[in-house]
Amino acid sequence: MEQVQWEGRLEVISEAPMVVLDCAHNVASVSKMTAELRKNHDFSRCLVVLGLMKEKKLTKSSKF
Repeated sequence: MEQVQWEGRLEVISEAPMVVLDCAHNVASVSKMTAELRKNHDFSRCLVVLGLMKEKKLTKSSKF
């Protein structure tokens, strides 16, 4: 199971610059995504592009 990879889950699509795709769509998955990124990558800065449905609550997700 450790070898399993899902497209769109912490998927590295470029090394230079580092570009990682993730399909996190709720507070729990955004929290898990950011924890994994911090654990596995040493970023000097990080830019997040986030797409949400109008109904989603941005305030909880934006604290990460």
